[in-house]
Amino acid sequence: MGFRICFLGAKASPAQVLKAIGLSAEQLCSEMPQEEWWVAQIKSSGWTVLWSEEETFGQTKLAEIEAFSENHDICLCEINETTMWSSATFWRRGAEVWRVSHAGDGDDLFHIEATGDLPDTYELRRSALFDEQGGETGVDFVFEIPVELIEELIGFRYDSYLDASEVDQFHCLNAPVKQSLLRRIFG
Repeated sequence: MGFRICFLGAKASPAQVLKAIGLSAEQLCSEMPQEEWWVAQIKSSGWTVLWSEEETFGQTKLAEIEAFSENHDICLCEINETTMWSSATFWRRGAEVWRVSHAGDGDDLFHIEATGDLPDTYELRRSALFDEQGGETGVDFVFEIPVELIEELIGFRYDSYLDASEVDQFHCLNAPVKQSLLRRIFG
């Protein structure tokens, strides 16, 4: 099936992230939760990861992310492996600094959109992964560009397992309740 997730990275404590985004912790978890929402601070980088099982979660919280980025560096990584779509965005001082996204479900496996003041390593990664893609059609290497930019920044990759010793503590979260279609239409 594949991942369809979104995670936020912040140079802030888990408590600060939860408060800014409007979520609450349910309980402490002894290991990295599977198929649940969670938050934890990575010891090696100091970045906090808020993991969402809802790929559109970040898009619903853009105002909160922008406001929180006034005082904290923030990144957002959105992944949909079923359509080979990946996106990475970085905010600082209340504004989006850069964004890189790839949609691999069309005719152009080399599709990449990049805007803003991109990381110094962007061109090198892009060139290397475009070369690796070459004429290959069975694997989407370009998908990795946004993923690797976020991994380089915060020390976490969406498809990697974090051992409990690598984080301060895993906190399972109360996922937001989804409104029904009728409720969204009629309020």
